[in-house]
Amino acid sequence: MTERRALLFSYHFPPSSAAGAQRWDVFTRVGVERGWTFDVVTAADARSDAADRAIRVHHVPHRRHWINARVDAVMSRRAARASAVAVTPTAPSQASAGPPAVPAAIGEQTLRREEITFPTSLADVRRNVRAGLLHLSWLPWLEDASTAGLALAARHRYDAVISSGPPHLSAEAARRAAAHGGAPLVVDFRDPWSLIDVVPQEVASWTYYRLAQRYEQRVLRATRLAVMNTERAAAAMQARYATADVVTVPNGFNGDAPIARHDPSRFVAIFAGNIYLDRDPRPMLAAFGRVAQALQLGADALVLRFIGAELSYGGRSVTALAAEAGLPDGLVEARAAMPRRALFEEMASAAMLVNLPQGARLCVPSKVYEYLHFPAWVLGLEPSDSATYDVLSAIGADVADPHDVTAIAARVEARVRAYRAGARPTPLAAPDQHAAPTEARRFFDALEHRLRP
Repeated sequence: MTERRALLFSYHFPPSSAAGAQRWDVFTRVGVERGWTFDVVTAADARSDAADRAIRVHHVPHRRHWINARVDAVMSRRAARASAVAVTPTAPSQASAGPPAVPAAIGEQTLRREEITFPTSLADVRRNVRAGLLHLSWLPWLEDASTAGLALAARHRYDAVISSGPPHLSAEAARRAAAHGGAPLVVDFRDPWSLIDVVPQEVASWTYYRLAQRYEQRVLRATRLAVMNTERAAAAMQARYATADVVTVPNGFNGDAPIARHDPSRFVAIFAGNIYLDRDPRPMLAAFGRVAQALQLGADALVLRFIGAELSYGGRSVTALAAEAGLPDGLVEARAAMPRRALFEEMASAAMLVNLPQGARLCVPSKVYEYLHFPAWVLGLEPSDSATYDVLSAIGADVADPHDVTAIAARVEARVRAYRAGARPTPLAAPDQHAAPTEARRFFDALEHRLRP
């Protein structure tokens, strides 16, 4: 086995529980099995001394200064004002197939890329200023990570310098280290950079995209291999950078196949995650209300459970939204975020796992791949032009337009009827399908192929 050494820049890394940390926790362990050793430059706290010596972690904390404090204060005030806006409830009987009305302060939590132009209004100018401040707040970590990376590149010969983002400025630090050490640069885009199709309203601006394009172009000119998370993202990257070498390596499930814990007397549906940006839960609430009414079911036989740290929309908790929509008491539950092991035990009790829509059509939430390995029917609320729709429809999950309450209710009702008749769901994915170790091997196959003499 050929021994190789890599320098990895990843802002998130174990013990952090972020999705990027989980991805590279698996990737580095699979790399070690294939003869790789790693130096990891990260903002996460370093591993303990008992960690695998083939994975050496170099902790580069994110320095805080007045710009960070200013950005945090502005974002907090804006979020507080947005959450103070009440969402007008929509009763299940009044819900239509079209997008439900959303107050501007909520509907504008994100802006699509095509809606952003050169600043012409005061609101545009403010978004540009906030985007600039956000960028400045990341520069201290970029400079410190670059310094650490250059020092490592001066001491060691690396077969590859790898970055993983977001945050994407990790790629700029990796570019500098790769150039200094003469090593191939590999950039792992967990989400697109300048190609991202939806941006938080607070910073959605011409400045945001211009900065992204500036760094992205510089990095891509030096990149040996660009790794995208979905086929749609890879196609978009290849279209923009025709000479780039682009491969697709999705996220995957990292864990053991759970054992089903279904309650035969109660159909449990679970959404695991946070409600943020444009993940509007109201159509799904309305759909469950229709099913409860059609089948004459109460909370003892049907429950929709939300598990996460952020379970409100427009200043209303999901339970309050359910009450305002006229759903039976107890039909909708909200539980706080919990450790991964406990969360998986909860998910193993679900007859259905639900994914709310996200505006980023080129991305797939990491939990979608987790859902596919649980003994549950999977319902995705996705438009047909999204990467998540591609994954779910290809594997046989239930998919409905996120605003079509009638279609959502029809899919839920069919599964509830089947469950009450004795049917039980099984995992949609085979153990090694959409699994993180499988995707890690795909990554190293692509990398090692390009490193051959």
